[in-house]
Amino acid sequence: MNIATIDKKGFNKKAGYILQKARKTKNISQYELSEITGISRISIAQYELGNSAVPLAQFIILCRTIDVDYDALFNSKYIFK
Repeated sequence: MNIATIDKKGFNKKAGYILQKARKTKNISQYELSEITGISRISIAQYELGNSAVPLAQFIILCRTIDVDYDALFNSKYIFK
């Protein structure tokens, strides 16, 4: 699956899954990630569930904080660091 074959909701779900998996791999709770980034825990939860689109600025902050490569969303496979 690549970006060209998924719709907006599918993209949100994939982005949320990758963010959640990376956060858990780093052993960081949603609350801790919220404290580090200044993004509300509720927003992080909604992003991870794919219920809300992540604004670009927040997406970049989250990716940098939990070491997610932006390309992860444009490739069919993602390897967690």
